[in-house]
Amino acid sequence: MSTRANSADRGTSVAFRLLQWPTDADELRDAWDSVAAGDDPSYYQAYAWFACYAAIMEDDPSATRCYVAYRAGIAVAIFPLRMARRRIGGVRVRVLELPHGLHSFICEFTFAISEDSAALTAGLVAHLQRSADCRWDALVFPNLLETSETALAIGRASLLPIATIEESGCDYVVCAEFKQSSKHKQKRRRLERSGLVTFDHTTNRSRFTAAFDDFLRVEASGWKGRNGTAVQSDARTATFYRAVGEAFADGDAVRVSTLRVEGRCIAASFALRGGRCLYLLKVGFDEEFAKLSPSFLLFDDLVRDCIAKGDVDVINLITDIEWHQILRPRHLARRTVIVFGRSLRARASRSSLATRRISRPLRSVLRQLGSRFRRAGAKKHQPTA
Repeated sequence: MSTRANSADRGTSVAFRLLQWPTDADELRDAWDSVAAGDDPSYYQAYAWFACYAAIMEDDPSATRCYVAYRAGIAVAIFPLRMARRRIGGVRVRVLELPHGLHSFICEFTFAISEDSAALTAGLVAHLQRSADCRWDALVFPNLLETSETALAIGRASLLPIATIEESGCDYVVCAEFKQSSKHKQKRRRLERSGLVTFDHTTNRSRFTAAFDDFLRVEASGWKGRNGTAVQSDARTATFYRAVGEAFADGDAVRVSTLRVEGRCIAASFALRGGRCLYLLKVGFDEEFAKLSPSFLLFDDLVRDCIAKGDVDVINLITDIEWHQILRPRHLARRTVIVFGRSLRARASRSSLATRRISRPLRSVLRQLGSRFRRAGAKKHQPTA
C-alpha cells in the first residue's frame, strides 16, 4: 500500500509504503541498505540489528510494521513501528512504537543523509492519521538520545502534539581525551607480576566464535550469572547476541575484547561499531581478580586499540550507571517522545499525563509541608521537664 505526503521544504512528494516483517524481509533489506548506504549508521539503525532483534527477541515478529518513505522512487527513510497496548497517563491506549526492550537501550529511525527528516517525520504522522489499515492513539519513540536525528526531527516538526519523558542518560568517552589513572597503571603492573597478561580485540568473523564463547563464560561467572542476568542465562538472549555478532563481524563492526592471564580469560566485553563510534553493550569479569579492576584495565587497552586502528573516535557506554564516573565520561540525555493522535483515547491520555506532571511536584510539596507540620506538632506536645 502506498500513499503520498507533500514535503513543503523539499518541494517534492513522498510516497510511504508499508512493508511487513517478516513477509517482506528481502524487499525491506534492500530498501534499508539503500537508505543507509550514504552514511555510517549507528548499530541500532542497521538492518542487521533490526532483523536479529525482530526475529529473535520479539514475541510477535509480525507485530512490527516498517513504513518506507520514497522520493522519486528512491527510499529515503525507514520507520519501523511495533503495534502494542500501553498505559500513558493511566489510560490504556493503542500505540505504534519503535521496537525496543531490555537489550535495545537506544532507538532511532533511519534517514538517508541530507534528507529533510522533519518533513519526512511529519509526513509519516500525516500518512498514519489517514491510513485505514491501522488504528492508533499514540506514537511512542523511546530511548532517543538528545543528539539523535529522530529526536531533532520531531522537535523541528513543531505542529505535532507531543509529550517528552526524561529517561536515564547515556555516558560516552572520547578516545583522544581519555587518560589512564595512575591507580589502574599500578594494578596493571601487579597483574603482570602474576603471570603472562594478554589483551585481544577481535573484529573479524573467523575469530569471533571463540572470543564470544570466552565472553559468555566470564560474564556469567560472577554476580550476573548468580542473578540470572548474564547473556548466557537466557538461551534466546544468547542466540540474539551471537547472531548480532556474526552479522556485524562480516563488516568488521564487532569487537569482542578479552583480558587473559596465563591464558585464562578474566575480563571480556562485547561492542558494536557504527560509523566512528563504538558502542559497549556488555562487560563481564572474573570476581577472583576484582581487586585488580580487570574490566577497567580492559577498557584502558580497548581505547588504545581504537586509537591504533584509527576507526573509532568515541566509545558510547550506553547507560549512565555510577561506575562510569571512574572513566570521567561526557554525558548525553535520553528521552521518550510521544506523539498523540486524534482519537478520544489519545486526548484523554495526553490530558491525564499533563495533569499528573503538574500534580506530582505539588504532591511532593504538600508531603513536605505535612511532614513539617507533624514535626512541629510533635515538638509542641512534648512534655517539659
